Amino acid sequence: PATAKELDRQLGLNEVVLRTKVLRADA
Repeated sequence: PATAKELDRQLGLNEVVLRTKVLRADA
């Protein structure tokens, strides 16, 4: 379903953003 694909895409973007924030916090 398109909804599941959209959710998966948003979760992926969220993960990238969180990782970036963590990296910046550690740096």
